[in-house]
Amino acid sequence: MINMDVPILTDTESETSTEQPDNKTLKTYSFFQIEARDHLEDNIDEDSKYEDYELRLHAMIRQWKAIYFEAYEHMKRSQENNLIIDRNILSANQLAYLQNAPSPQVFFRDALDFRRKFYLFKETKYAEIKDMLDNLRDLCEQRLCLIMANEISDNLANTKKNAKK
Repeated sequence: MINMDVPILTDTESETSTEQPDNKTLKTYSFFQIEARDHLEDNIDEDSKYEDYELRLHAMIRQWKAIYFEAYEHMKRSQENNLIIDRNILSANQLAYLQNAPSPQVFFRDALDFRRKFYLFKETKYAEIKDMLDNLRDLCEQRLCLIMANEISDNLANTKKNAKK
């Protein structure tokens, strides 16, 4: 039977205990005993972290802007300074090759024309060729079936003639 005379202990404040390793004492902190100065120190730490992050972010933005403008200026200078080939150091064959060489614009125009012709071929001619190949395969299968049927009927006719003799 259960003894009902046992006193029930209740705690009105939630408490947490932590053990300090250096002096081995037990400190008890209550959730309801929060002091404002503890939070002020935390907020100061958070504010300084935020300010440090903001300063680093602004420095990084300045660096990226400097890199961007430097690259832009370099690109403008390189466009102004076109490459000039010193033709005095080239042989007659090399000069003839350079004069007869296609320009990049011609190369790209020809490449685009080739791609257009390829897609046209792929869409029209290739489809026609594939249909012709499918028809040819069907005709070959029909012819093979006809030959097999003729061979089978010849074999059956020969076996009937041999059986009657």
